[in-house]
Amino acid sequence: LGYYNTDGAAAYAGLIAGLPAKSAPTNKVLQGVVMAQGISNYQADRLAGSRYVTCLDKAKCVVVASAMTGAYNIDSYSRSDFVRLTTVRIVHDAINYVRNVADQFIGEPNNAPQRNAMATAIENALKTMQEAGALRRFNFNVYASPTDQVLGKATVELILVPAFELQQITVVVALASE
Repeated sequence: LGYYNTDGAAAYAGLIAGLPAKSAPTNKVLQGVVMAQGISNYQADRLAGSRYVTCLDKAKCVVVASAMTGAYNIDSYSRSDFVRLTTVRIVHDAINYVRNVADQFIGEPNNAPQRNAMATAIENALKTMQEAGALRRFNFNVYASPTDQVLGKATVELILVPAFELQQITVVVALASE
């Protein structure tokens, strides 16, 4: 069909859509993409520092240099938990799993046995994510105050530790005499 110029956003979106949430697009091949003008590793790092997703020419293919989001860390004290795409995707999956399993309890009595059953269903869903390697650890609490019970509400508080992506490998070499 020929070639056309694009910024590669559609190829990047397609790559993300085809990956499980726990797998980052970092260092993955962008199929069908050819770079018109390559950039150096230094340039890719500088652009990534400004929150741009960049691509690199690598061994006759184009790969994603880094899969970050628009969130950023100002310093060690002012930071976002959501600077990596995999973290965002894992958290969204966990929220969707909780919503899906909790949905069956809507319309049922808002009492302790029902909330305990909902907690068991949520725990099973999150354990599935943990066994798949998306979560390292999780904790949650399901509660409804007396006022919440009258209003027909329950709250689920989640604490998640996602499987963070490997971003860099450092090789240390030491030379020794014979």
